Amino acid sequence: MGGRAAVLQDKIPELRAGKPRARPGFMQELDKPQIMFVTMFDPDEPIDAIIEASRRMPEYVCYLTGNYKKIFRNRSLDENVETSTIFTGFVSDEDYLSLMENSDLVVVLTKKDLILNCGAYEAISFNKPLILSDTATLRDYFNNIAVYTKNDSRNIEESIKCCLAVSDSMVANVIDGKVELKGDWENRFIDINEQIKSIEGCR
Repeated sequence: MGGRAAVLQDKIPELRAGKPRARPGFMQELDKPQIMFVTMFDPDEPIDAIIEASRRMPEYVCYLTGNYKKIFRNRSLDENVETSTIFTGFVSDEDYLSLMENSDLVVVLTKKDLILNCGAYEAISFNKPLILSDTATLRDYFNNIAVYTKNDSRNIEESIKCCLAVSDSMVANVIDGKVELKGDWENRFIDINEQIKSIEGCR
């Protein structure tokens, strides 16, 4: 109909506090690497593969956020799960951000394409090493900010171990990539603003 579409993606949030947040009380075994899985236990998430991967990594502490009761109503929460896998349930915003800030690695996975995960934006705000699902949309947008994994347990496990081995270089990639994403957002915002002004001028 002659319209011109413009897309303004989510902006990288400013989540870093003036001083480090205190760790939430549920964080355990702090001598081990702390892995945060941003999960909501929705159908598009490879929950079984995540749990299986965490079961095979007792040398790490893995936290799964969100309402695990969605899928564990008829299953034992302790079934095939190591004690180093923590199901946080819903937590306050402050505990959620504190967990992310105090984690060594953030993992956000989906089985769907055409999705940009909010958890990825949050992790980037904290300059955290990041693992995302290997989809065309995520690769195209986040580029070399993240490591990309297939959604099976073996690939998830291998990606986590690889990321932790090169975490310093991953942090550097996140910091550089964040600058590019912010610049892209600003350019898109300016373009949309100019379009709005031109439309208003035609009235």
